[in-house]
Amino acid sequence: KKIVTDEINYIAANGVPQSLINNYIKAKEASDIESNYSATSIAYTLGFPELYFGDYNRAYHQIDEYKKVTPYDIKRVASIYFAPDRISIINIKPD
Repeated sequence: KKIVTDEINYIAANGVPQSLINNYIKAKEASDIESNYSATSIAYTLGFPELYFGDYNRAYHQIDEYKKVTPYDIKRVASIYFAPDRISIINIKPD
């Protein structure tokens, strides 16, 4: 628990480097391209934004939203939603 808590506290205090965000975006873009090789994946890619946002075209602009995320955004959100009074960390042991 201490390692997880320390990492969360570090991110809330310091954020993450822009290079880490950029690496995630590149990996997400590659994953999105690769997933467009099956009908099921294409249906999910288009169906999810249609169901939740009422516009399947948002599927084509999702990566643009990720590119707007800054290290400051990560730091701000982590400090709000991962504050000690709002988070519970549990250990689950497999059977």
